[in-house]
Amino acid sequence: MGAYAIDDVVLPLPGHAVTYPTFDGAEDAYAGRLDDYRSEKHGEFSLSGAYRPFVVRPAGLSVAVVRHTDADEPLLATDDRADAPPFVAPTPGARDALVVKFQLPSSAYATVCLRELTGQSFSTAAHISAMNGARDAEEPGA
Repeated sequence: MGAYAIDDVVLPLPGHAVTYPTFDGAEDAYAGRLDDYRSEKHGEFSLSGAYRPFVVRPAGLSVAVVRHTDADEPLLATDDRADAPPFVAPTPGARDALVVKFQLPSSAYATVCLRELTGQSFSTAAHISAMNGARDAEEPGA
């Protein structure tokens, strides 16, 4: 076991071409749930399955704090601003922005990576609460 790292672990996605785990209790855990995927009886709807990494390490990870004044001021060039330089130098000011750059393989989600990096919840309720708190802090007399 010492020759493996956490990012060597894969999880099976249901399908007839996947080898499922053989640990004690695996048969009970998978029994009846995957029968439709193990055969090719459904023709065009049959899933062959795949393996997904348990943990994905982002490539090219870099983090920078950028000070700026305008919350609507662009910090980076985007696809709709192809003529802009790769990094737009904002006007230094009182606001801080965290610029995070990384690459993930297909089927890996940037929001999950950002949640793990920041330790913040990305739920809708948490986002609404944070936005309401920021608005309250910006209102005079708040």
